[in-house]
Amino acid sequence: MVGRAKNTNEVEFHVLNYLLNGQAANVTDLSSLALKMHAGIKADGQPVDPVAHKRFTKGVSNIKEQLERLLQQRKRKMEAKE
Repeated sequence: MVGRAKNTNEVEFHVLNYLLNGQAANVTDLSSLALKMHAGIKADGQPVDPVAHKRFTKGVSNIKEQLERLLQQRKRKMEAKE
């Protein structure tokens, strides 16, 4: 349950959790950014630029993994302090 944070680590945990799992969270819908980076998908389902699309997909995946790792680190720190 979210309430008054006991420390900065708890705030970080809840922010990361919200970014990844909150109601408005959507790490996978970055279509407007993908279009700007020529990594979007055309109407026929094919990438605008296959190389840019592959790089973009990999980059998004890497960032999601890093955020999930940070979330787990904060969770472990909170559990250790209890």
